[in-house]
Amino acid sequence: MKSAADIGVQTNRLSRAAEENPTRQARINSIGGTMYRNLSRLNYARNGNVYQQYSRAARQGRSRGLGLSNG
Repeated sequence: MKSAADIGVQTNRLSRAAEENPTRQARINSIGGTMYRNLSRLNYARNGNVYQQYSRAARQGRSRGLGLSNG
């Protein structure tokens, strides 16, 4: 699974390669944006349950017991 940083680097590299060609530039940017959106959607879907557990625990004042590392 690519990280968001990987996708950003890859998109920037492609963009620099396509600087002479506006049509190709636009296509690359839209591809990069799509990959980025898909990545964030996948990450949210995978972590959605985790977020819910953490927020529920925090409301009950037990967040220290979970050892939150992604605060």
